[in-house]
Amino acid sequence: IKTMAIIAEGVPEAQTRALVAKAEAKGVGIIGPATVGGIKPGCFRIGNTGGMLDNIVMSRLYRPGSVCYVSKSGGMSNELNNIISRNSNGV
Repeated sequence: IKTMAIIAEGVPEAQTRALVAKAEAKGVGIIGPATVGGIKPGCFRIGNTGGMLDNIVMSRLYRPGSVCYVSKSGGMSNELNNIISRNSNGV
């Protein structure tokens, strides 16, 4: 395992630090905790980013575009995907 997404919310800080230390010792990257994941359109998806398949198709996340953004909100990400796909060549 090279990268792990921790979707769970409310993970105590001490437990998070222990997870991060163990992951670093094993060369594993961590996304989260409390994340919806990440996506590189046309390449990979980890976690729940992008939503269901119909949303991925509608937002054209099955192929790369020219716009990049970073968001801490799953809902905002879905809205940005929708707006960007309607006004550019995609994310």
